[in-house]
Amino acid sequence: MNTNHFQNECLTLSPHGFPGRTPHGLGLFAAVRRRLPLLGAVLSSALLMPCPSIASPFAYVPNEKSGTISIIDCASDSVVGHIQAGTKPRGLAVSHDGNTLYVSDQPANALLIVDLRKRAVVGTVPLGESPEGVGISPAGDWVVAASEITNSVSFISTATNKKVFSVKTAGKNPEHAEFSPDGNGCTSVQRRLTRSILSMSQNGSRSRR
Repeated sequence: MNTNHFQNECLTLSPHGFPGRTPHGLGLFAAVRRRLPLLGAVLSSALLMPCPSIASPFAYVPNEKSGTISIIDCASDSVVGHIQAGTKPRGLAVSHDGNTLYVSDQPANALLIVDLRKRAVVGTVPLGESPEGVGISPAGDWVVAASEITNSVSFISTATNKKVFSVKTAGKNPEHAEFSPDGNGCTSVQRRLTRSILSMSQNGSRSRR
């Protein structure tokens, strides 16, 4: 797949890969923990465009104008299909088994649950206003979605596909949210290159800084 400089950074700055999958992860903002020297240069352009999610052998790219997700065969670098996904899909995350795609639909203030075997939306989860980036935990049990108007990050259980709780961010206009490698923290990056960090303890308590 031909990519430009900033799209390449979107891929290289994503979280660690999962067993049996491409080393590229499912989002952008592991950059906060691994590639801080590049953060300012990349974010200035990357915040304005969606990044693909990759679940070998396919990559999934949101198309805001058409309200679709393009399916790209990574072996042939060719588009092999499209999935209708609301009216303005933004963030994406793929389940670890490669069967489910989680997509934020900005105008609908919702997370779309897409069955990749059927290539169709099979459910929706209400989110905060103007959802953007979507991430998935290393264990695959949580999906997070950043909502820029409500300045919050929503946590969705992949077991029930329901929102369990949301957390207000310290900064305004959060664009992306990603988990730490151990799954005990979540970082949200705001438009002005500030970040909020949510810590999750083993007993289920949550704190923000």
